[in-house]
Order: sequence, then C-alpha cells, then structure tokens
Amino acid sequence: MKMYKILFTKEASKYYKKCDNKTKRLLNECFREIEKDPFGGSNIKRLHGELEGLLRYRVGGLRILYRPDKEQVIVIIIAIGSRGDIY
Repeated sequence: MKMYKILFTKEASKYYKKCDNKTKRLLNECFREIEKDPFGGSNIKRLHGELEGLLRYRVGGLRILYRPDKEQVIVIIIAIGSRGDIY
C-alpha cells in the first residue's frame, strides 16, 4: 500500500506551528492515519456544497480539511481548526 505524502498550505502550517505540544502530537497521529489511507476511516467524511472535493478528519473539537490527489499520491492539508472556525 502506498503512503501518501502530506503537504500543508500556508494557513494550515501556521495553525500547526501555534499549537501546544499535546495538540501537535494528536495532529501528528491524525496525519499518520491520513498518510496510510486518506479516503477511509470512521473520522473521515467527504464534504459537499462549496467544499465539494475536500475531505475532513475529525479529532476531538478539531477538524482537518484536506484534498487527496490519487495521481500524485499526495494529500494537501488545506486547513486545521475548531469546527466553528473551519466551515
């Protein structure tokens, strides 16, 4: 099984850098799961409407929005934030 390479947008990278160590560890675990399989899992959901084509990963009160690319085997993390801020 191929591992996806994770890339961050400037916005997502900025949010990640501001996080405390506990949150970073939690997010790193999520990124490892997304690397293995960005399409399946109980915390992963396809988005609709304006956000069509994106997926979200739910971890506690945080959401990770990302766009997987099967061709290039990459996942672009678009945004990370709390549920209220991200949609």
